[in-house]
Amino acid sequence: RDAGMERQKRRAGDASPGRPHSRNATAGRPARARLRLLLCGMIVALSALWAQGAPAPGGRLQQLLADLPTSDTKESLRVARELVKLGAPGLRVMISMLVPRGNERDDANVRRALHMLAFHVSRPGASGEQRVFTQELARAVSMTTEPDVRVFLIEELQAGGGKSAIPALSALLKDSRFAHSASRAMLKIDPSASSRYLRIALESATTTQTQRVLIQALGRTQDRTIVSAVTPFARSNDAMLRLEARLALAGTGDPAAEEYFSGLPASADGYLAAKEMSSLLLYARNLAARGHAKSAIAICTRILDAPLEQ
Repeated sequence: RDAGMERQKRRAGDASPGRPHSRNATAGRPARARLRLLLCGMIVALSALWAQGAPAPGGRLQQLLADLPTSDTKESLRVARELVKLGAPGLRVMISMLVPRGNERDDANVRRALHMLAFHVSRPGASGEQRVFTQELARAVSMTTEPDVRVFLIEELQAGGGKSAIPALSALLKDSRFAHSASRAMLKIDPSASSRYLRIALESATTTQTQRVLIQALGRTQDRTIVSAVTPFARSNDAMLRLEARLALAGTGDPAAEEYFSGLPASADGYLAAKEMSSLLLYARNLAARGHAKSAIAICTRILDAPLEQ
């Protein structure tokens, strides 16, 4: 009995001091949780500032723009380096200053600065700077409603943008106003990565003009996977569309396209006939380069055996 009472006293003694300690621990948990949230918020904010680069550009940007134009190489490099230091905020301010040509506001120095940056960030070892430049211009090219400003931004992405710009550029391929400049920029950035986007755009293109632009761009990729996308146009009733399709197929040197090069130029138009002959010779050359010399020789022999026009 005495032993049982002793155990009860010990349990009571252990429990008594524990209750207030337990209440204090419970009361302290919300405070610690708030502290953690505060610290996390500070870390996120600091990370965002670091990713954006410098603080708001303020008057520094205006000073740099006032130093343009300059014909001195060292001075150009200095200005470019200082512009890079302004980070994403500086780019956003410059982009917001762009206006269509003919506007009473003069944005010539802003355009010079962005063009200077395009070449500066594309130098070796500047992938981080190029990433910020690409991100800001790709966002702007998607959002601007001014055609002239959009074309300018596309051209600057062509000059200095990275692969991450390709999706934003590809969204413009369906618009005949921007298909040409957007496809050129995509091919300059990365032809192989652009091929898939160009094929998808061609499937939904509704105007002959846009189809020609996209087929021409696909031909420049020299990607053999374009054959199935382009062949429907190789027998088009539109002579120029048909010619662009055959030139694109000729660039692949794919034996699967040989049926479109089985004859000789038959067009009565001298220009079209010359272009058709060029596509035939181009196809023969690329066919041989891909290891199909016998078929290439057969095409060349057919051309040589053809009677000369009187």
